[in-house]
Amino acid sequence: MGSLKKLETQEVKFGPNKSYFRRDMNNDGCIKVMASRSALLELVPETKKENLDVELPIFDPSKGTVVDLAVVGGGPAGLAVAQRVSQAGLSVCSIDPSPTLIWPNNYGVWVDEFEAMDLLDCLDTTWSGTVVYIDDQKKKHLDRPYGRVNRKQLKSKMLLKCISNGVKFHQAKGY
Repeated sequence: MGSLKKLETQEVKFGPNKSYFRRDMNNDGCIKVMASRSALLELVPETKKENLDVELPIFDPSKGTVVDLAVVGGGPAGLAVAQRVSQAGLSVCSIDPSPTLIWPNNYGVWVDEFEAMDLLDCLDTTWSGTVVYIDDQKKKHLDRPYGRVNRKQLKSKMLLKCISNGVKFHQAKGY
C-alpha cells in the first residue's frame, strides 16, 4: 500500500483544554478528519442569518380554509414532502417560523441521490469517492461520488417547486 501525499492540512487547537481537530486532504481529493471528543463538542458553526428574496403565497388561517396536508417544518425533508404531495394534486400548507431563512446546517449528500431528485445543480463541490476512517489503522474506500450542498440554491429550488405546485406558506412555530 503506497503512502498518500498530503496536499492540504489544517490544524486547530480549541480553548483552554487544547482540544484537537485536524483535517487533511490527500492527492486523491479525499478528506480525513481526526478530532478529539472535546474538539467536536466545542465546534460551533459560524452562521449569518440570510433570507431568500422569494415572495411566498401566504396561507391565511383566519379565512377558515382547509388543506389536505399541513407540513410542520420547512427544512429539506419538510419541503420535499410539501413538493411531492402538492405535485400529486393535494392542497398543502407549509408551516415554519422562518420560511425564507437559509438553513444554517451544511449538508453532504450522495451525488446519485441528488441526481435522482433533479438537484445536481444544487451541489457546490463533488468528490469522486470517499474514505471512511474507522481508526488510525483501518479505512474503507467508497467508490460513490459525494457532494456538498449549496444551501441557498437548494432551498430556492425547493421553494420555487412548492410555489409552482400551489403550496401556501404560514409563518409560525408548529408546537
